[in-house]
Parts: sequence; C-alpha cells; structure tokens
Amino acid sequence: MHICLVVMLSAFLAGAGCATLRSKEPSYQGRSLTDWLNDYARTQYANDPEPWIPLWTEEDKAVRTRSENAIRKIGTNALPVLLKMVTSGYERELS
Repeated sequence: MHICLVVMLSAFLAGAGCATLRSKEPSYQGRSLTDWLNDYARTQYANDPEPWIPLWTEEDKAVRTRSENAIRKIGTNALPVLLKMVTSGYERELS
C-alpha cells in the first residue's frame, strides 16, 4: 500500500514537472512571437509600392518594419512555434 502511494505521488510530481518545463513562446522586447506575427499580418501590404485602399499610414509601415525585424531577431527559436501554428491551422485565424 505504501509503495503504491509513493508510485502515484512520483507519477503526479513527474507530470507536474513536465508541464512546467514546456517551452514558452519566444519573445522579443517583451512581446511574444504571436503578437509580432499579428502585427505583421495586419500590415501585410503596408510596404508595397502599389496604392491600397485604405492608404497605409507611415505608422502602419513602421509597425510592419518593426514586426519584420522582431521576427528576424527571434530567429530559429520561432521554428517549433511556427510549425505548431501551421499544423494547427493558425494561419486561418490571422485573416
């Protein structure tokens, strides 16, 4: 009986430990990859030379540039999260 309790407690603690060791989403300047991707998607055509309706403001263009730079800075740390997003259909949520 005592051994069974020890095994169950060990299994619970191992599960709790695994849950806390999960990797967090990478971030840059205090904002998560998802936040940067949302900015990037929202300003998808902001730096295109063609005129769009509504016209993109300079702030939209700056947001687009900042998000591009942030995603580059996060670099390959973003790959696990991006793969998870692609396989879960995340890209449909951005549009």
